[in-house]
Formats: sequence, C-alpha cells, structure tokens
Amino acid sequence: MDTEYNNVFCDYKLYDIPSTVCNVIEHLIDCGAEMVTVNMNNNTAVFEAIEQYSDKIKLLGVTALTSWDHNDPNSIHRQEIGNMYDRTTWIMKKYNFWGMICSPKDLKYLKNVTRLKKICPGIRNANDMKQDQVRTATPEEAFENGADYLVMGRSFFKSI
Repeated sequence: MDTEYNNVFCDYKLYDIPSTVCNVIEHLIDCGAEMVTVNMNNNTAVFEAIEQYSDKIKLLGVTALTSWDHNDPNSIHRQEIGNMYDRTTWIMKKYNFWGMICSPKDLKYLKNVTRLKKICPGIRNANDMKQDQVRTATPEEAFENGADYLVMGRSFFKSI
C-alpha cells in the first residue's frame, strides 16, 4: 500500500492473540498511523509482544468503556472500576504505553498517574444528551479533573 496517513488515531481496542495484534500494529505503522488503542483485558503475552512497537506508534490502553454504567465493571469483571485501573495502569507503565483512554468520570481514580497521557472520550457540552455514553463530562470538568486530551466528536459536529 502506497498511501500514508498522518495524525491517524486508530480506535481499534485490539483484543486478540499476540501475532494478530502485532500484525495489525505493524500494518498501522507501515501506513503511518500515530496512535492505536489496545484492550487492557489481553493477556501478558500480548503486552510483551507489542512493547517492541512503543517507539513507533503511541500505544493507548482501554480499561473501561464510557458506555458502561456504575454497575458494569462489577458485573463484567467482578471488580470495582478503581481496582481495574490499579491493575491496568501498572501494565501500561510496565510495557511503555504512551497513554490511556479513560472516561472523564474515571479521572478521580488516576490522580497519581503522571507518566501516562489521559485521553477522555465522552465529552459533551452541558446541554447535549449523553446518548450511548453514560460516564460523560463537559470539557471544563474533564480538564479540571486532569484530562490531557479530549475526544469530542458529537458535540463538536452538532455545533457546525
């Protein structure tokens, strides 16, 4: 493929066996992608395999989706969301992830996380409906609570 993309953020939430995840990441690097999301429920073998790419593409860990309500982490993982972040931020640091995707509502669990960039989807203007994202915040709330970057699609495009 001769096409090169610049400033591409691939929100794939990769979750598969090590060779498949590596193949996808290698293809994204070859195409010039800048960032890719990885599901933090992968096993250690996946994280060991993809660490080699951390200087070629920004690895972003995904722990919990913004569509999850306060009951979902416990019903899905039998853990409170704060405990999930304790485990996954440790893994992200160990395997040289650049940052994490986290709900602005989850920033309270991440006050002591300094090396990883915090990228927050679920950003809404105060008068926008939440739609399918449950744990949302305004841009001001997210930045006040420690967000480094905001993902703001629906509210932004709705205002155009």
